[in-house]
Amino acid sequence: ALVISIPVATVTAIGGASRLGAMVKGGVFLESLSKARHWVFDKTGTLTHARMAVTASTEHEPGSKVLAASLAAASRHPASVAIMRNANAPELHAATDVEEVKGKGVEGTVDGRRLRLGSPAFTGSGSGSVVLAGDGKILAEFVLSEDARSGIDSVLQSVRADGASAIMLSGDSGERVQSFAVSTGVSDYRSASTPEAKALAVRELAADGGAVMVGDGVNDTAALQEATVGIAMGAMGSDSAIDSADIVLLNDDIGKIPSLLRLSRDYRAILAQNIWFSLGTKAALIIAGVLTPLPFWLAVAGDMGVSLIVIANALRLRVVRT
Repeated sequence: ALVISIPVATVTAIGGASRLGAMVKGGVFLESLSKARHWVFDKTGTLTHARMAVTASTEHEPGSKVLAASLAAASRHPASVAIMRNANAPELHAATDVEEVKGKGVEGTVDGRRLRLGSPAFTGSGSGSVVLAGDGKILAEFVLSEDARSGIDSVLQSVRADGASAIMLSGDSGERVQSFAVSTGVSDYRSASTPEAKALAVRELAADGGAVMVGDGVNDTAALQEATVGIAMGAMGSDSAIDSADIVLLNDDIGKIPSLLRLSRDYRAILAQNIWFSLGTKAALIIAGVLTPLPFWLAVAGDMGVSLIVIANALRLRVVRT
């Protein structure tokens, strides 16, 4: 009964998670969800949809939007896709010697000019969300917006109700991150976070009672690996993030996190119930057997009967509370 109670509960719980649309790579990760003291969220593509739109743009040099789009074509980042759409150019220039700096931007040569497209810190100055710089000056600036995913409120409430803190890490500029944090109710946030800074922050939090990292991109890969439990977006997430994660949300629905937390708590409770029930019944039968001879049917009931009871108890995890 003791031996069989844990694997049956684990397999049943993982099956329950799959019905929620989450792939769990091991029972230990599901168990750790409700034990972690910190939850860390990436912003773009995780708390927001992986779609951005240019709401305002300024060309300090004619034709700089096309130059920006030509350099952006070398990146799959949502901001790059938005800048390409905004240029609305029938034909882009060829970009060579392109280097994508994770969490900062893209650098490359277009029409013989060495250009940088990315955050103001990466390009040197500028006030837009994304800046194109070259020849020692600002060529164009873009203000981007993104839509928050539905269900953020319930996720934050569920995490805090579990006694954990909720932290947002983003590589975006401070003003954009602050505005988004205020609109969604995230009280603890850090902007301009490089992939290395994210990984370091998650490592420190993991050492302080455990950390769950929720992310989707290449920039989140190191942080996902440092976390006690890494959760990745399965539909729009990068391959490296999915490979590094311990749990994958197949439909990118963060609204399933509260249900996963409840499943984690139920899983831990049933594991404890089965272990103590198995040990308790065996101890009671041993003590009774020392005091008085026991009938054979009671020995069978204490062995196979208890095994069937813990299996039935574990199978309750098939019903996931949503």
